[in-house]
Amino acid sequence: MTRPTGPTEREIHAGLAATRQAQLAVEDARQRLEAGRVADALDLLEPWTRSAPITLPWQAEALLLSARAWSQTGRPDRARACCETVMKSWQHVPARGLEWAAAVRELGDLHLGQGRWRHAVQAYRRAAERRPLDPGCWAGLSAAAQQLGRRRLERQAAKRLASVAPGREAATHLARRITVAAMTACAQSAACRRPQDPLSPDAGADAWRELAHHAGRALEARITRQDAHADLWRRLADCRAVSGDRPASTRACDQALRLNPRYAHAMSLRRRLEAA
Repeated sequence: MTRPTGPTEREIHAGLAATRQAQLAVEDARQRLEAGRVADALDLLEPWTRSAPITLPWQAEALLLSARAWSQTGRPDRARACCETVMKSWQHVPARGLEWAAAVRELGDLHLGQGRWRHAVQAYRRAAERRPLDPGCWAGLSAAAQQLGRRRLERQAAKRLASVAPGREAATHLARRITVAAMTACAQSAACRRPQDPLSPDAGADAWRELAHHAGRALEARITRQDAHADLWRRLADCRAVSGDRPASTRACDQALRLNPRYAHAMSLRRRLEAA
């Protein structure tokens, strides 16, 4: 009598239960990351990001969320490692092309945040080949091209962005990436203009306040040129809070909440401003 070679019913049910548990953990981590609880999100994701190469979609999702979290904590090396794990695992797996491209797009966001504009353009272009309907690819490409002064590419990417996403969604993606690029560019400019004593405890805070001020001015100019949505106002509120202008931050936050009364990020920022 031959024994069955496939998994038993119990093993199948155990695998499904583990997958469900992982999916719930990933969703919970995403909510914590959106609420600014980055360390909590990383703790939740850590057990599901250990194995490599990866074989299941939720593993890729966990790694890309981890990349976003590590980037926010100032660990681009860890963020890049998460992206590269997904890319290497599924580079030659056609059925996972979309997940592979999502990792490349996340890498583009990482390059954008580090001011590596040419690397960002290359990453976004590669991602867009596999995910041509992903607005993040085109928004990132437009933002990186803007910093390089490549106006034609910037306009082409913005046009593709408008074709794949509704106006408000397209504006949200573009605002997020342009804000990141503008703040990074201001930081680089400040560092070149006014080298600071690395031993000074205020050096980083001063540079951050300056670049936040410049990014806020760029956002204000953008708001006056278009019908601004809640995300633009909330990002302006963030910039004004960092640059130390609490009244302006409060006004921008209130405007975001008028446009979207259930905007969790704006509500959280408003509470912090009231408590300060």
